[in-house]
Amino acid sequence: MKRPNDATDGAFALVVCTGCNAGQGLSVLDGLRATVRSCPHGVLVAAGCMLGPLTCAARPDRPGVLVLLQPCSVDRTPLGSATWVGPINDEHDVAAVGEWVRNGDWRLGALPEHLRPAMNSMRLVGSRN
Repeated sequence: MKRPNDATDGAFALVVCTGCNAGQGLSVLDGLRATVRSCPHGVLVAAGCMLGPLTCAARPDRPGVLVLLQPCSVDRTPLGSATWVGPINDEHDVAAVGEWVRNGDWRLGALPEHLRPAMNSMRLVGSRN
């Protein structure tokens, strides 16, 4: 569902890792704040490292900030699988993620390829650490 301002009416939690570093002077959390505010049922969460130090250090993709989008009901009950996004390293990445969130089509294929981390393909593998 879309609102007149083109922001999704879908409920979600967007969790931003504050343990990861983006490009110099870039705050991914600040960059995504306006996007989440435009979505009536969106929640922005700042979290420390969500992967644990071993998994984070062994990531096969480039360095940068990871975010996790969890679709949910309006009462915040999770609906379906969460999706990892990133690594986010510059303003273009923040804008692409913001548009993806705002659009409400949270399929991984709707993101630029470089923002689809390998962790999404490991959903069936089990615990990460």
